[in-house]
Formats: sequence, C-alpha cells, structure tokens
Amino acid sequence: MEHIHRVSADGEHWRWWRIRAAHIPYENPYPVVLVTAADISQLKEHERCLEEEGERLRLAFSQTNQLMWEVDVQARTLRFFASEERARELKEKVKEDKEKVLAAGG
Repeated sequence: MEHIHRVSADGEHWRWWRIRAAHIPYENPYPVVLVTAADISQLKEHERCLEEEGERLRLAFSQTNQLMWEVDVQARTLRFFASEERARELKEKVKEDKEKVLAAGG
C-alpha cells in the first residue's frame, strides 16, 4: 500500500510525504507490517517545475508553425512537439515511415 500526502505543522510550510506499508509474513498470531515514510518535497517541486516548463513549451509551439521531434531509438518511440493540429498531420504522414526514421536514428 502506498499513500502520498501533504502535511504542515503551522499551515504555512508544507511538505510532501510518501508512506508505504507492506505486510510481512511472520509466524506469529499478530500481523507484522513494515511502514516506511519518505519526504518527497523536492521530488514534487521538481515535478511541478517540469510541468510548468512543458506547459510553456506547449504554449510556444501552439502559436507557431514550427515543430521539434524526439526520437528514442532504444524505446522505439517518435514524439512531436508542435501545435496539436500540426502534430496530428505529421503523425498521419509519418505513420508508415516511422520504422525508417527509427532505424536511421532520427
């Protein structure tokens, strides 16, 4: 079981915590549970910054006819960064050529 939540002692300074619990098989009439708690505040802040950066990138590309793409040869994925309309057009055009692009490494 895992639970992520935000806590504050004073209502102003907040921290994010990940709590994990696991039942441990044990020859005992009482259940044994291992519980760990980790402060993930920095991770959550980093996620928030990445989301904001991604949103700025999406907004910038939505206002131009330019595009950028990313090829991950290992994962065999091809990803476009462009306005939604332009990305849709390109995905349709590239569908049959995707394997060629991935084989060439971009």
